[in-house]
Amino acid sequence: MKNTIIAVVITTSILVLTINVSGQGNYRPQYSFFDDVFKELPSFPEDFFEIKHLIETQQIMPHQLNSSYYLQPEILPNWNYCAEAYYNRTNDNIGQYGLSLYPSRFDIYNAEYTTIHLSAILYCNPGISKYQGAGISHSCDNENINVSISKDNVLLEPTYPYFHGNWSTTIKFTISIKEKTDATVNIMETEPDDYNNTLWKQQYGKEYVTGNSILSQRVPKLTIHLHNDIDECENNSNANNNDNNFIINIPITIIFWLFFFSIIRRAYVKIAKKGKNEI
Repeated sequence: MKNTIIAVVITTSILVLTINVSGQGNYRPQYSFFDDVFKELPSFPEDFFEIKHLIETQQIMPHQLNSSYYLQPEILPNWNYCAEAYYNRTNDNIGQYGLSLYPSRFDIYNAEYTTIHLSAILYCNPGISKYQGAGISHSCDNENINVSISKDNVLLEPTYPYFHGNWSTTIKFTISIKEKTDATVNIMETEPDDYNNTLWKQQYGKEYVTGNSILSQRVPKLTIHLHNDIDECENNSNANNNDNNFIINIPITIIFWLFFFSIIRRAYVKIAKKGKNEI
């Protein structure tokens, strides 16, 4: 487990290098619908898709990003579908409520006597026209696992007809493991507490809703699986690399090549800027 912790620290420094060399312009892909859909969002970072790749391949965690990255809807794995379904045509079936966590699954292998920091993006689903209040809670089937959540009450702003400035946020999960064991941690959506629920109702009136349906009470928004079998880790590491399945097991060779790539990219940007100034 020591290798995992070291890998996260090194990867963080790479992220800082990458972000520092980015330009300040808006590099968002062009769509057939109006740019007003994104009018409250930060400018689209030049290196966005490089950072997105690091998220998709579990090399960094969402809490390591600043808001100019996690507030872009392109961070979502199903964005291309959503762009077509909700924004690329007249839609008479806009949703009233819906939120998700990305990624929706983590797998951790052979961890003991340690603390692991994970995170996810909590977001209002695209095509939702209401302000949503939600509570975030957890359950665990093993007394040797302690879990804490950085935010237990959240207000998410609408994503239709345009993305409001606080449609998504990041939530950090701290997992303290007393001994090597099999366990499952479920992250659930609940009602917000009475104080926040009342406050948000007063602020937004009929434009405010809460979820906590029977389905949301039974189906986790995110699941963290702890595995005690090293053979299972080796057999399933490739299978669990798809979509939202993140394995906290980063080889040192990947760290080396990421660091090498960041140095090369920084040199390239400096040369390009120098050439531009000379012209």
